[in-house]
Amino acid sequence: MPNPKKVAILAAMHGEEVYGIELYEEFTRKHPHLASYIALVIGNKRAVAEYTRFIDIDMNRAYNNPTPVHETVEIERVTTELIEINPDYILDIHTTRRDSGVFFITDSLTPTKHTICELLDIDICVMKDEVINSSFIGNNSKAVSLEYSLKSISKQTTDQFVERLKQLIERGTLNADGYQRKVYDVQRLISKSEYKEYSSLKNRDVRAEGVALMVPKDASEMDAEYFGFWCKPVR
Repeated sequence: MPNPKKVAILAAMHGEEVYGIELYEEFTRKHPHLASYIALVIGNKRAVAEYTRFIDIDMNRAYNNPTPVHETVEIERVTTELIEINPDYILDIHTTRRDSGVFFITDSLTPTKHTICELLDIDICVMKDEVINSSFIGNNSKAVSLEYSLKSISKQTTDQFVERLKQLIERGTLNADGYQRKVYDVQRLISKSEYKEYSSLKNRDVRAEGVALMVPKDASEMDAEYFGFWCKPVR
């Protein structure tokens, strides 16, 4: 196996989002001979233990935050662990109750980040909103986020991820020929007032502000502080 790549999975930055742990466990179960090329980093250990989103503040909004709270201490630990692992690629795995499908979120499409986004035939959201500056992926040149709607998770999504990750580790690149995915520029977050104005707003609806993504159906799907993204298709 010439020049295998090392991949880190960052899981459970939000304590109730544990699918990344399941993906890591399934990968090492199916491909134990590649276990040394994949590493699992738990984002917010105490939040996982208490099965809550965060302890003090949202960890994925706490980068560059000087306040010494639980999540900023966890950021220091995660940063240290990733430096020690020194992966070629980092996959930050998230889940949501919102029925928004599966897509990548990245702050840019550099060659490294573009290679990770070739992992799956799913849409890519390039975040332009300033919120990215306080997130993990906005502060790591080797990382993208992979966002799964809980309704989209199945044996098929798990198996697809595992097999494509195997190819990425073994080959260092992936072949995205024939992919039908779309790329969106995320202009800004949908505000509460806009969400109320468009009372019937659904994922992928097209409005004057752009294409809506990550839109909750109602209060039962409000697992974040925002009401979705306004996106501009770029291809």
